[in-house]
Amino acid sequence: MIERPSRYLIPVDATLYLIDANASEVRPTLSADLFLVNKIDLAIYRGVDLAKLRAKIAAKQRQATILMTDLKDNQGVQNIICWIEKTLTKLQKEAK
Repeated sequence: MIERPSRYLIPVDATLYLIDANASEVRPTLSADLFLVNKIDLAIYRGVDLAKLRAKIAAKQRQATILMTDLKDNQGVQNIICWIEKTLTKLQKEAK
């Protein structure tokens, strides 16, 4: 994780937190609009329970969207695209 001093922080329209489901320990501590859990196909090899991981994220980040993906096999890609389009549409409406 990279942390920047507050003087370097810039405003953003949306944030994404990428989680590797194959990692030995996942700690979704940062706030984000979208939590993208990738490599779900490998989670079984580490004994990661994806339902528990989703629940852990949801408990800490109630307003966030959580998407599970296997980008190697394009599983969940359409959900990412839909989230981006929905977010852009919302931002465009707010800007008017």
